[in-house]
Amino acid sequence: MYTDEFETVLRSEYDAILARRKALGVDASKDAGGGKPDSVAKGDPAWLFGVALSGGGIRSASFCLGALQALDQYKLI
Repeated sequence: MYTDEFETVLRSEYDAILARRKALGVDASKDAGGGKPDSVAKGDPAWLFGVALSGGGIRSASFCLGALQALDQYKLI
């Protein structure tokens, strides 16, 4: 499927995430916790985010590990 409509892409990706959670037996209706603001409805794709890490050396790996640990510390992942 090709579209340049942001809402269509967002909904398609959110549906894929829900399907994956269902296949893994994860209850997608539960709050994942973390720093989610109360103004964002449970299950709202606006709360989803992706993490892309890049590099190929020990310095990059160390930085990426630190970034992931910080996100985990604040219960964002």
